[in-house]
Amino acid sequence: MQKRRWLNFMAVGLIAVTLVGCGSSGASQSNNTSSNQTGSSSNQAGSSIKELTIAAQDYNEPAIVDYMLKEIIEKNTSIKVTVTRTSGMSSLMHNSLVKGDIQIYSGYAGTQFQKIFKQAYSDQYKANPESVLDYVRAEELKQHGVWVSPKLGFYDNYAIAVSSETAQKYNLKTVSDIIPYVKDWSVGMDQDFANIPESGMPGLKQTYGLKWKKEVSMDYNLIYQALANNNVQAIVAYSTDGRLKKFNQVTIEDDKHFLPPEYGIVMIKDSVRKEANLDKVLEKLWGSISNEDIIQMNYLADVEKQDLEKIAHDWLVKKGLI
Repeated sequence: MQKRRWLNFMAVGLIAVTLVGCGSSGASQSNNTSSNQTGSSSNQAGSSIKELTIAAQDYNEPAIVDYMLKEIIEKNTSIKVTVTRTSGMSSLMHNSLVKGDIQIYSGYAGTQFQKIFKQAYSDQYKANPESVLDYVRAEELKQHGVWVSPKLGFYDNYAIAVSSETAQKYNLKTVSDIIPYVKDWSVGMDQDFANIPESGMPGLKQTYGLKWKKEVSMDYNLIYQALANNNVQAIVAYSTDGRLKKFNQVTIEDDKHFLPPEYGIVMIKDSVRKEANLDKVLEKLWGSISNEDIIQMNYLADVEKQDLEKIAHDWLVKKGLI
């Protein structure tokens, strides 16, 4: 799985979009395997919206969610949906959404909070992590005319991970639980987390009083194998990475709420949401995707290399959402 924090991405291309009903035109389109079905009255009578574009960052997790959105919309309205993979960073996607060049994209509450709205994850918010999403929902609508969904159900944070064997041996549930052991442990992490003063390893150590035997910076894609080989005894992973399942590794809870909650969310241009009634069309999806669900889907995508649209479709069928 590729790095998923937009501040680490470089904008190497603009988003090409195709939009008929909302007044823009473009050229980039993914393969459509879902049929365009005329469904319920969710596509309001008289709506001029015939086609929507969803933009997905260029890694698998948000793209899987986007294909879910596509299939639910197409099965319940007469709208045709295009999912466009991009290599641009989230700020570019957000600007495109505000301008109306795209109509939907999926993202993360903590990223919007810190990087779009430049808010500090202060003690006020750490005492009530849900207030981060409340802030993002209110300010997106007020400042940008963007409707933000309730939580999808999963959250994709940086997280300390250990082997399942280690977690069971020491009954590890939270970061506070590992404090007595880290003096004998090496920890692996990517260079970004190692060097971010406030929201990386320096801040994590200060918050919990962690004193590792050794801190090892490495390419992110090497950390899971390093833990599996016992080259390190803990890693800083992404909490929904499919390789956790592959290597039988588990994340432990950030019990002091050091990191902002990266709840999975969907952002929709509010004028489009209102005209096509998309909040009602999609409401069955809110709160339905657990961390276990998204880890399994990431595993199918990243490890087994299955087709993303099929992964999304199979999950929707399994959950009875289509």
